[in-house]
Amino acid sequence: MCYHGLDLIENKRLNMRFYSVESLEKHFYYFRKYFNPISVGDFFNNKFDSSRFNIAITFDDGYKNNFKYLIPLAEKYKIPVSIYITGINNSDYDFLWSDFADIVSLYSSKNQISIAGKEFFKKRNKYLDENGMSIKGFIKLKGDFETKKEFINCFPDFKEMCNKYSLDDYWQLMSDEEIKNASKSEFITIGSHAFFHNNLDNIPINDAVNEMRSSKNYLEGLIQKSVEEIAYPDGAYSRDIISEAEQIGFVRQLAVAYKHHEDINDNRIQDRFGMYPVYSNNCQIFQIVK
Repeated sequence: MCYHGLDLIENKRLNMRFYSVESLEKHFYYFRKYFNPISVGDFFNNKFDSSRFNIAITFDDGYKNNFKYLIPLAEKYKIPVSIYITGINNSDYDFLWSDFADIVSLYSSKNQISIAGKEFFKKRNKYLDENGMSIKGFIKLKGDFETKKEFINCFPDFKEMCNKYSLDDYWQLMSDEEIKNASKSEFITIGSHAFFHNNLDNIPINDAVNEMRSSKNYLEGLIQKSVEEIAYPDGAYSRDIISEAEQIGFVRQLAVAYKHHEDINDNRIQDRFGMYPVYSNNCQIFQIVK
């Protein structure tokens, strides 16, 4: 199961990924009572309870809100969780470009921006080109971080905007010290979410390999433990990337949905069910167990 961030009010206006702490506690109470929550490692090793429905819980992106809200709940309900973290802290940035895009699209007063020679116009809280493609969609297709930097430089007032609208929970990432402390919990496993949160199948394979290796080295240097899990940003990967990740030392790889027919029988990778608060709890539970 794949979650992302947490907040206190379940603000669906900003993005459709963040549950409230109250909602997540209801999930954890239900999972502990009726399911068998196991670690991702145990899931890959088929350490299942045949009498109960087995689940493994993951969180992508490594938000500070995971440190504040998720870890106490994982420890309260004794539920193992893998948190997948980028290497962005080890760069000139301390936020992910996708969260940046959500925030500036909703709160910036700029009506027009130019990225990579294309013009984007603000319509209904989104930056769209003349054909209706969103800025996020365009950047994912471009793939490289240089385009993302160009986009980021269009909004030098980003953090002022965040302070004005009290948006800390929606962009701040765990600090290095918080990552270290998170890894000390017996219920938390730290994994990689690549380095820049690029779509790895949209960049040259050598760049993808460097991202995976750099993120692994960065995280292992912090937590002084082997990092053996990777969850692909945006669920983007290729068959070649699976093999390269295995060579780097990622023995457990996570997609969001399988992208290739062969993946179904490949024990190096598992797909995940995305959890989003725009759907009712009953609807999502039904989708999980059906």
